[in-house]
Amino acid sequence: MTRSYKRLMWSPRLGLRKPLMWLLKPRWKQSGTRVVCLHEIDDTKLFYKKMVWLKSNYNIIKMDDLTDLEFNAPRVGHNVVLTFDDCFASWKTNAITILKAMEIPATFFIPSGRITRTDRTAADVEMFRVTTRNLRRAIIGPSLTQQEVQSIANDLLFTIGSHTIHHVDVRDCRFKTDYDAEICGDREYLRHLTGQWIRYFAFPYGMPKNCPWSATLYCMKLGFKKVFSTIPGWVGQEYVIGRDCLSIEDPEWYWKARLGGSYDWLYRRLHK
Repeated sequence: MTRSYKRLMWSPRLGLRKPLMWLLKPRWKQSGTRVVCLHEIDDTKLFYKKMVWLKSNYNIIKMDDLTDLEFNAPRVGHNVVLTFDDCFASWKTNAITILKAMEIPATFFIPSGRITRTDRTAADVEMFRVTTRNLRRAIIGPSLTQQEVQSIANDLLFTIGSHTIHHVDVRDCRFKTDYDAEICGDREYLRHLTGQWIRYFAFPYGMPKNCPWSATLYCMKLGFKKVFSTIPGWVGQEYVIGRDCLSIEDPEWYWKARLGGSYDWLYRRLHK
């Protein structure tokens, strides 16, 4: 096997997905709405480059536009909603300024246990430790402070969403009191912190097994407008909306393939 063929068939981050995306290219769609999920942003130049490419090729719309039938109509073209998960301080240092300069709207799903309190008590320290552990990441950067979350919420471009207090797998919430503590508790803390009504919720981890119907029903009763998973898919009229989990390190052809729906069917087969 030649070295060039090996590079085609394998890449350090994407593994065997690269040739699969080319095989699936006929499945790409040119219209509809997708939701992108990003996490930590640790490279300003790479993030800027990706946002320039994204804005040049797609209509980046606000979260509230998802419920507007006008934006879901195929004639509008290919729309994208940008979201961020897990309350990383790198959003403020590496992403917010670029998003403002390019007038790109975004939604930030925040587990309130990750927010750095001004006057931290022992309970706050323990809550932060547990929440950070639940992110299940090898390397985790610092988190946003209360003032930084308020600053993001006060910008008309941005929306704050709920993500449970401790970034828990909601399958472990066996009773209504568990949902009240994690989901309702997170929403109420963010509401008091930002002074805004929290209308959206994202399931931590977000795979099919992490989005039980009981939790979805609880979110509906609680009044969330929409809830989000990390199951890739096109936005329709469903209450639970899928997202494409991507990284700014992924190449543009991979973003294009994912946002065209190429990976959707394979994901569903792998996660039955």
